Amino acid sequence: MGKKLVRANCVDEYICIETGSIYVDGSIILAPGAKDLLRNKGIRIVYGPKPNAQKSEICSTSDASKIDQLVVQIVKILKNDFCITDTEKVVRICSQVIKLINNN
Repeated sequence: MGKKLVRANCVDEYICIETGSIYVDGSIILAPGAKDLLRNKGIRIVYGPKPNAQKSEICSTSDASKIDQLVVQIVKILKNDFCITDTEKVVRICSQVIKLINNN
């Protein structure tokens, strides 16, 4: 499996909504523009794997991939249909959606 090049135009899809950070493990390469954008927005770049404990607080392990898929779709909808690209807003909206789902 190859590495994913994450550019500034799609960096929102990789931000962990639980921590507000982006985790860069061996499968991801951040483009220089993406790094600049993240630093300018105050998003912490963590070089290493995403901790599994964060996901278990939100949902069961079997549901974690569903949550990840949901977040990717929410980010795409916000970006393409509503022109919302501000990382802080995207993270806040995704967090609210997940909280609503977990309350039901």
